[in-house]
Amino acid sequence: KGFTKLAAVLEDVLMDAYTAGTDGRYAGYATGFEGLDEYLSGLHPGELYIMAGRPSMGKSAITTQIANNIYLMGGRVAFFPIEVGLKGFARNIASMHTQTDTWKLRGGKGQHQTEPEQTALLAYLELQKKGVFVTSIAKTPKGVESVLRDMISEHGGLDVVFIDHLQEMH
Repeated sequence: KGFTKLAAVLEDVLMDAYTAGTDGRYAGYATGFEGLDEYLSGLHPGELYIMAGRPSMGKSAITTQIANNIYLMGGRVAFFPIEVGLKGFARNIASMHTQTDTWKLRGGKGQHQTEPEQTALLAYLELQKKGVFVTSIAKTPKGVESVLRDMISEHGGLDVVFIDHLQEMH
């Protein structure tokens, strides 16, 4: 209808404040970075967050960790790793989650993995089959929209969208 009574929005604001105060949790999704969560009170639905910095400062690594943390909390995540591609992204997130060196996940290096690393990787694969973490390298707004529409129809919605290297979209 295009409008909302302020009273309805204020009710949500007060409920969020009450929940955070009584439960000791954030109103939004926790990022997994304590200082950032304290500052933002978690990531909130409907809000836009932009991670900015100089090249090679770890922006992609941080957003990947945040996305993984939200997924592990039960969130439905869509991640668009435009620069690194799907395999690079999957390799990075699996490496981070299982504490396996990235170079061991590149072609032909599996023989260097320890047994605990192999076990952790297989467990992580099974974990991914249970939740909703969709990734795509769509590089146009229409492509992103299409992927998100499919995700919503197939999984009943989504909680957070990450676009890594937004400036590379066409």
